Amino acid sequence: MENYSILLVEDEPADQEEFKGLMEKCTNAKFEIMVASTLESALRILAKTCVDCVILDLNLPDVQVASYENFYQPGRTALEVIHDTYPTIAVIILTVTDDDLLGNWLIRHGAQDYYVKKRFGTVHFCRSIVYAIERQGQFRRALEAQEQVRTSLSRMKQLMTLTDPLH
Repeated sequence: MENYSILLVEDEPADQEEFKGLMEKCTNAKFEIMVASTLESALRILAKTCVDCVILDLNLPDVQVASYENFYQPGRTALEVIHDTYPTIAVIILTVTDDDLLGNWLIRHGAQDYYVKKRFGTVHFCRSIVYAIERQGQFRRALEAQEQVRTSLSRMKQLMTLTDPLH
């Protein structure tokens, strides 16, 4: 059984406890859960801790832009901040808003999945977390491979310049 590190970013203590209880019922993986109640505290944790997945509530006390109705106003959502700062970490949204337009927007902006609180089962949610982590791992490996190709091409170019009699 795999072990994964999860950062739950949720400001409601009751929802934090409910999520922890849900994760204890997972049978396909073990989850070490850290909790942050603000975006600022989540970013501090992410800066110093290796995390496999962030479970993110959109409505946090220190985030002005929380829903797609005001996504076009100045400012960024918590998802955008986390995804832009840590693009290789899987992010799953957990929110009270049941809206397909919001869900589509979230996926387009980096979320691996989107769940409405209290409307999903343990097995499906646990599986979704594992799959999101694996998908994000494939993305990370693709970025690493791309960087290796860039580095190799740069070295080849340097060698060609050194061996070119016209230079």
